[in-house]
Parts: sequence; C-alpha cells; structure tokens
Amino acid sequence: MKSLLTLILATLLLAGCASAPPQVNDEELTKSEAEALVAGLLAEDSDESEKYIYQFQHRILPEWTHHSNGQFYDELRAGDDSYFREVATEILGENYANSIEIRAIENEEAVLINFPEPKSFTHCYSILILKNPSVEGAVDTFQFITLEKTLPHDDHPRLAVLGSWSAEGSHGNFGARTYTDAKTFLEDVLDGNREMYMSSTPASAAENN
Repeated sequence: MKSLLTLILATLLLAGCASAPPQVNDEELTKSEAEALVAGLLAEDSDESEKYIYQFQHRILPEWTHHSNGQFYDELRAGDDSYFREVATEILGENYANSIEIRAIENEEAVLINFPEPKSFTHCYSILILKNPSVEGAVDTFQFITLEKTLPHDDHPRLAVLGSWSAEGSHGNFGARTYTDAKTFLEDVLDGNREMYMSSTPASAAENN
C-alpha cells in the first residue's frame, strides 16, 4: 500500500466536494425529515473528525478494497488490522478508531466492519467486503457493500440504505432497509440477495496491470 501520509492526503483531496452528501430539496421534506436533517448537520459540526468519516468509509476503504491487489482484504481476513487502525486513528481520532469492530466471517469469503452509531446521514453502520469467486487467469475482485444511515420518512419505516462502491468509483443503491444491526445485515446480504451482490464479472489480470 501507499505510505500513510500520501494516501490520506491524496484520498481526501481527490474526494473534495464529491464527498458531500447529496443535496435535498427543502420543499419536499416532511417535518420529521427536516428535523432529522438539521439534527444530522448539527451532529456533523459537533466534532472536527466527524466530517472525515464519510471520506474514510466511502473513499479510502473502497480504494483499499478494490486497488490493493487483495492485500487489504487478506490482512483483515488474517486478523491484521494495524494499518487500518493507524489510518483511522490519524483521521478520526483514537476513541472512534478503537470503537470500530472488524471480524472475518466464518465459512465465508467476507470481512465485516462495524462502526460506532452514525450521527450523520450517509455514514455507515456497517460495511461488508465480499471476495468474488476466483476465476482462472483473473485477479481477485471484491464487492464493497454498505449499510448507511438515511433520512426517515413518514410513509416508510426506513432506517438505512443498502449501498455499494464499485472498483470504478460508482455508488450503487439497493434500496431502503428497516434494520441497522450487523446480524440482519449479514443475513440480508449473504442469505437473501447474494446473487445480486456477487454479479460483477472479475476483470482479467491484463486489464488491471
């Protein structure tokens, strides 16, 4: 992987304005949505490190997952999270970094990352990194699945959105969810809709050189 300082600076600078959550039309907000949005914005301003959570979860971690030739996944799978926590501490502070839980999923090619309760919308409750089935002559590829805090809605008991980040940097949306816990997240992805999440075709080794 790249050096710690270079990777942090490059990722945060490239993220720039693109890292900001999507704008919301105030005229379309219900009262509860407006109150929740204000609460989220206030929470985001309450902690200097809070504004970097999005970049860490939605920029740095997908970059490591998709563009480290499998090294990031292999390290987490083997229980080596030292580099992960070093960067998390540098960007988000020691308390937040120490509250992140990482575990390899037994009998699965998957690693689960659980974060502290998110204060702001689009921040993640959990992330699941899935290794795609190996293909002869191809490099290892991965799926990066997110469970993100979302705006509440009077007509839908939604609490979160299931999303993803591709190797090309595009964000996928698999729809609203009514749960936020890691257990249900795993059941949803691994037992419920696995084929949809694992549908990407691994690129050939030549295409990644």
